[in-house]
Amino acid sequence: MSERLERSIEELARQDRRYPPAAYMLVFEGLESALAKLPARRHVTPQELVEGVRDAAVTQWGLMARTVLESWNIRTTGEIGDLVFNLIERKLLVAGAEDSRTQFEDLFDFADGFDRAFAEELGRVPPSMGASKN
Repeated sequence: MSERLERSIEELARQDRRYPPAAYMLVFEGLESALAKLPARRHVTPQELVEGVRDAAVTQWGLMARTVLESWNIRTTGEIGDLVFNLIERKLLVAGAEDSRTQFEDLFDFADGFDRAFAEELGRVPPSMGASKN
C-alpha cells in the first residue's frame, strides 16, 4: 500500500469515525477478490464488490469474519456501500455512471451471508484433523 493511500485512509477514518482504517483496506481487498474472479478487468458491480468483501473477510477470519466486521460497525451491505462511497468521495475509488449507495442495500443478510460463505469454504477446504508436526 502506498504511503499516500495510507494517509488518505487514515484521514478519512478521522473524518467518519464510524469505520476504522482497516475497514477501508478490506474494501480494496474485496475489490481485488472480485476482480480476480472476472475473465478480464472491468468495473465491478456493487453486488460483485460486496461479495468480494465477504470473500476477503472469510478468507482472513473464517467464522469470525462477521464478528470482525461488526466490531468495525459494519453490520449490513449498505454500510459496505457507505465505505465505498466515502472512498469515491475522496477519489480513492471511481464510481460507474449508474452506481449509487442504494445499490448496496440488502444484498445479503450478514448472519446468513457470512455463515453460509464460511460453510462453503469449509466444504472446499476441510480443516485438518491431525496434530501439526513440528
